[in-house]
Amino acid sequence: MTFDEFIKRETKNEEYLSKKRSIQLKEWLNNIERLYDMLKDFLEEYIQAGEVKINEEDISITEEFLGTYAARKMVVYLGNLGKYIEFLPIGACVIAAYGRVDMIGKNGTVRIVLVDSELDSPRISVTITNDAPQKKSDTTPELEWRFVTAPPNIRYIPIERETFLEQLMQLS
Repeated sequence: MTFDEFIKRETKNEEYLSKKRSIQLKEWLNNIERLYDMLKDFLEEYIQAGEVKINEEDISITEEFLGTYAARKMVVYLGNLGKYIEFLPIGACVIAAYGRVDMIGKNGTVRIVLVDSELDSPRISVTITNDAPQKKSDTTPELEWRFVTAPPNIRYIPIERETFLEQLMQLS
């Protein structure tokens, strides 16, 4: 391989990675908004009654693959006594998930992960090849936001209205 060929290959790789980063970032930000919309729907009656208030603001996140980008943090204010829960995006590039948002209150943190809707626990596999590129599946699984339990017995718990409201009460 000549240096000319090497530079052309590296330039082509960088263009491909740049496009891939852009697509992954857009999908990640859309999935965060999808989570927030679902949670706001669960709280709608309380928002309408003035018992819950929601605020969103931009934060800066830096990830190795995606670089530095702006994402939305959501804060849910409960009642008028100053209690609140923050929903803080952690990143799209996390192990065993397509993204993570932490639900943070004065009594702790609950992790919410974006995972394959067919899974109830993490599935991690390792493939060793002999330098021959392996074709990856072109199909993306249907993704769903889930609560995740603490190790060592990690489980994914569907986010439903009642489970969400229980988590709000426990964290506040």
